Amino acid sequence: MSSRRGGRGKRRIPKHWVPVIALDLFRGEKIGAVLMGKPESVIGRVLEVTLRDLTGSFEHEKYKLYYRVTEVEDGIVYGRFCKAAISRDFRASMIRRRSSLVELYVDSKTSDEIPVRHFHTIVTRYRIRTSMKRAIRKLVSEKLLEIIPTLTLDEYVKSVLFGSPIKLNEELAQASRKICPIKNVDLRKLLRTDMIRR
Repeated sequence: MSSRRGGRGKRRIPKHWVPVIALDLFRGEKIGAVLMGKPESVIGRVLEVTLRDLTGSFEHEKYKLYYRVTEVEDGIVYGRFCKAAISRDFRASMIRRRSSLVELYVDSKTSDEIPVRHFHTIVTRYRIRTSMKRAIRKLVSEKLLEIIPTLTLDEYVKSVLFGSPIKLNEELAQASRKICPIKNVDLRKLLRTDMIRR
């Protein structure tokens, strides 16, 4: 009698690398690749790419972008922008002795009704009191809540990363300078809150 058993399990579907194409920010651009067997197995997966990978510019090395896979069609995987963040190394380099770090976040919606949570970092030229930090947070938060609803998601993210169509960091720096001299203003993190698990 044979000891072999028939049907030792389901036949494995071979996996292969497939490109991931952006559906919104950098629309139509290849943003990476995923290893795929069944198409549904990659839905929800998140890819990380540096902005430098997409632009070729070394000055964009500090920014990381994240895309969530939302659909697969004809063997091509598509993803939507869900997060941007500054690299930890660059963020650490912003902070100097005898300066103060001011961090804040706001929740808002873009003009195309996409909910976002925006974290920003301000570094002062010298140490400041808690009351001054509070004043900077208030002014910068008000400025963000004024600007974000006037822009589409695409315009908003590009304003953060490239300073176009709005020089967002400069706008926030000007608001902060009403309180004290500012050394650096930059994004910490930007989330599309309907697509990301915080």
